[in-house]
Amino acid sequence: MYETLVLAEKGVINTINIGFSSNEFLAKYKKSFGSKIQVILQVAPNMKKDDYYMKIMHHDRYWSDYPCENRIPFAVNRKRYSNQNRLHDNVFYLFSKRTVDFVRRTNVPVMGFKILDAGAIKPDDVFRWAFENGTDFICVDMFDFQIVEDANICMDTIANLSNRNRK
Repeated sequence: MYETLVLAEKGVINTINIGFSSNEFLAKYKKSFGSKIQVILQVAPNMKKDDYYMKIMHHDRYWSDYPCENRIPFAVNRKRYSNQNRLHDNVFYLFSKRTVDFVRRTNVPVMGFKILDAGAIKPDDVFRWAFENGTDFICVDMFDFQIVEDANICMDTIANLSNRNRK
């Protein structure tokens, strides 16, 4: 885990989202490595637990998705089909447009997560999409060997955003 955090900091990641059970581990890491990495609540210490939303935030233009017009709420417990245009038990997040509409209306910061959809969507595609559609922060799961590249993609994306509507 220490190696992963070292890589994260080299990749210009300066803030992470961890559970309270990891605080002791993080304190040891910071002391051992002289790290300045912060936890989200350290960045905004006055933030209360309900001061931001954490929403699944990715588009639905990827190889294993099926057409939006064929989706129904709570479809996970329904019959599965082999037809690519019908439910085939691989889509958890059914209505991205509804989420985007909600995020654009809220004044509360939004952290997008599951944005790579377990690797189905490439970072250079979805990072831009997430930020242009209202995400203020992104929580990205990745392997340690992906940290530097993904952090660089994120920094380039933020530096070149032209369609950002959030303040």
